[in-house]
Amino acid sequence: MVRQISCVAFSEDHEVMYAGTTTGDFAVVVTKDRKMRRTITACRSGVLSLVVWGSYVLVGGGDGTVSLFDGTLVRQAHV
Repeated sequence: MVRQISCVAFSEDHEVMYAGTTTGDFAVVVTKDRKMRRTITACRSGVLSLVVWGSYVLVGGGDGTVSLFDGTLVRQAHV
């Protein structure tokens, strides 16, 4: 599957890149080996913004939602 990247954010140590897509998910990429480890569905519309805050990832969706994922990338909150 080909994904169009709409935004990116890096972990504080720059070892992980999170890439939001136009299909509403975000990819987790380990920068050292440039391998995509997994994708996580975040919203029904495209991901417009990503913020890494400590061990959390905040995702802003084109459908107006904001989701908070913890360090294991499990959704903790959805507004």
